[in-house]
Amino acid sequence: MNRNLFFSVVVPTYNRAHLIPKTIDSILAQRYEPFELIIVDDGSTDDTEKVLQKYSTDPRFRYFRKENAERGAARNYGFQKAKGDYVFFIDSDDLMLPGHFSVMNEKIARLGMLPDFVAPGFEIVNPDGSFNYPGHPFKEGWYDMNIILKGNYFACLVTVRRDNPDLIPYTEDRSLAVMEDWIFLAQNLEKSRIYVLDQKTIHMVEHDQRSMADNMSVIKKRERATKYIMEKVTLNASQTRILKDFSNYFCAIHSTIEGKKGLAFSYLSKSYRSIPFKKSVSLTLKLLVGKRIFKWVKRLVKGSS
Repeated sequence: MNRNLFFSVVVPTYNRAHLIPKTIDSILAQRYEPFELIIVDDGSTDDTEKVLQKYSTDPRFRYFRKENAERGAARNYGFQKAKGDYVFFIDSDDLMLPGHFSVMNEKIARLGMLPDFVAPGFEIVNPDGSFNYPGHPFKEGWYDMNIILKGNYFACLVTVRRDNPDLIPYTEDRSLAVMEDWIFLAQNLEKSRIYVLDQKTIHMVEHDQRSMADNMSVIKKRERATKYIMEKVTLNASQTRILKDFSNYFCAIHSTIEGKKGLAFSYLSKSYRSIPFKKSVSLTLKLLVGKRIFKWVKRLVKGSS
């Protein structure tokens, strides 16, 4: 491949007029051409449309407003409007580093083929710019469906080849919202592979309005999504066990955060077959002695070693 790829960026948004300008500015600041930016306003009731009018003169900027139907439907809508060789999904509160598309284009060119899916490296940062979490833990390379059985390490940050006749779109079921990215990858990687980059080109910005902040709602949706994947994707016994165990562990963590110890123990007891021993012990101790005491003991032990 000896040409520059054309990228489409799809950004679904709902009532984030105060956040989305930073996302848009980071995308339009790319050093790479060509690309287009597609904003799908999922029925916002704030002044999103008015705030975005200042970008209307940029030929790369395309704005679409539709009736609210959640992010899965908004992403599908944006994908249908896209003209690029590849479509990259990013949320309206995240930031794209200036070399993102250059890295994508270079990596795909080196592969000598057009992969169906590519995931960039990313970091989670606090509003003050300090780093919160280093993103996915994988080395660069090809991966199959087994990479997402334990959960979605990539959020929505996936680059998708547009001309893929086998592509399964995002589920538009509202009851699965916040899990649609995980389901999308599970269904599509059943018969395909994803190329994962370890070079970090995205910042996911942490704030209290992120969609994963409501722990009890997230737990219910994780359970529904696990069941959905088991129904829609062909898994062997080992894969099914890993999927179920790590979902129970995920729910145990969110129950712990919510302060529901009994529920957390219940989920944790159903996850022991696949969860690494250190993870199980760590979460158990946090539940038994409390998070603050656990951190104090951990620092004490580390200091005496």
